[in-house]
This record gives sequence, structure tokens and C-alpha cells, in this order.
Amino acid sequence: MHRFLIMVGLGIAIHHASAQDLTFPQSFVFGVATAPAQTEDQLNDIWDDWGKSGKIRAYQKELRPEIRNETWSSPNTDLELMIQLKVQAVRLGVDWGRLMPSQDRFDESALKKYKTLIRTLKDRHIQVMLTLSHHSLPKWVQSDQGWQNRNTIVAFVSFSKRVIQELHGDVDWWITFNEPQIFSILAYQQGIWPPGEKSELSSFINLPFYQGNVMKSIGNMIQAHLEIFDFAHQNFKKIQIGIAQHIGYHRGATFLGKMIAPLSGRFMNWYFLDAIRD
Repeated sequence: MHRFLIMVGLGIAIHHASAQDLTFPQSFVFGVATAPAQTEDQLNDIWDDWGKSGKIRAYQKELRPEIRNETWSSPNTDLELMIQLKVQAVRLGVDWGRLMPSQDRFDESALKKYKTLIRTLKDRHIQVMLTLSHHSLPKWVQSDQGWQNRNTIVAFVSFSKRVIQELHGDVDWWITFNEPQIFSILAYQQGIWPPGEKSELSSFINLPFYQGNVMKSIGNMIQAHLEIFDFAHQNFKKIQIGIAQHIGYHRGATFLGKMIAPLSGRFMNWYFLDAIRD
């Protein structure tokens, strides 16, 4: 399986521009990114089950898709690529399901390995951005309605507090959620991500007496973020913590699409941010 590192923070289209034209402030940080569910091997997770069930086309084409990019068993390969790229930062994540394979068990050996990896990056003067939830859930959370269940707030906040307490000394920036609206829509409305729930536009209803699947899950993630943020700042005054947000340009191809585009753009780009901005 081909290894990959995703460049983050910058996308440049160069049209007849010389190298001298490209200047950046000294505070600008160049980095690369990975995510556990995308690259780590030895994961017994919801994405492995999803692939085995035939829901991931590329999974069927790989000889050993479960090994992904082997960044758990062989992290030094990616580390060497980062060094060759001379990046200043790396964004990576911890897998909730790996660290907590069951509700009442925290895997200390897995935590130690994450600690060692992060410490290795810091020793090489690479700054670390750490993601707590990147489009995956432990199986025991998934089987109990995932982010549609308010119990998930309590479980994720407890998990996040432990990770922040353990790793805060070596982490420069924290991300609670990666693109929460994308996750909620694809998992609980479009049905193309696990658990594969398909629902109508009623998923977006957000009333005091009724919430659709999407709004319920996003609301629970918002609450979890706020609680984690408060804990982090109460205990570590200089901590920097936020989310990784999906931003897109929305336009309609039809008359109806043009009518809806401003609403969809506002929801996708700003709904979560507006809820946590203070």
C-alpha cells in the first residue's frame, strides 16, 4: 500500500510565478498530517468492519487493506519522510478505540507508544498538533448509537481529559473534532460512512421538541467540545485547542440549488464554529 502524507495549512496554485514571489511570514508553519483510522495498522475498528462488509471499494482492491500504512508498527518510515520534507509540524491523532477497547479499560501500553512517538517528533524539533477524534469511534460506542447518544459526551470527555493530562507537555495544539459536520452527515444521513444510517432531510430538523439525526449528533459534539475546552483551560492556562473545520464554497446548479446554497453554506461552514466561538 502506498504511503502518503497530506500537506495541511497551505495549497498554492502557481501560474508563471517565480520562487522569489512566494514569501511567508516567519510565524507561518508548514506541516503534514495523518489520522489513525487512515494509516494505523493493528486496528480492530469500525472502518475495518466497514471495509470487510464491502462498503469501501478500495478496500476490496488491496491485498492486505487492514495494514493500511503501518504507521503503528512502523512509524519511522513516516518520520523519515517528514524529516526529508523539512516540515515544522505534524498533525496526527490518537485512536479512541485503541486506547479504550472497552468502556472500562484503558490500554496503558498503547498510550505509552503514542507518548514515545510524540516525544520522538519533539526531539526532532517538529511541533505536534494532536487530534482526539478523527472520523472514527470505538466499537462499543458505535454499538450504542454513537454520537446520537448523549452518553457519548460523558465517555469522550472522560477519555479526552485523560489524554490531555498525559500528553499536554509535548503537544503544541489540540483538536477535539475533525470536520464534525462532514462526519455527521456521511455517517447518520447519507449512510456512506459507518454506521451507514440513511435518513431524509428531517435529519436537519433542530427544534426544542425534536432533533434529527444530524443535528442531534452535532449538538452532542458541540457539548463535548465545550466541556473539554473548559477543562483544558482551567488546568493548562496556555493550552491552544480548537477543531479542524471543513470550509467550502456552496453554489447551486439549478434554480432550487441556488436558493438552498446560502443555507447549506452557512450550516456547513459556520454552524459548529458559531456554537463554540466564545
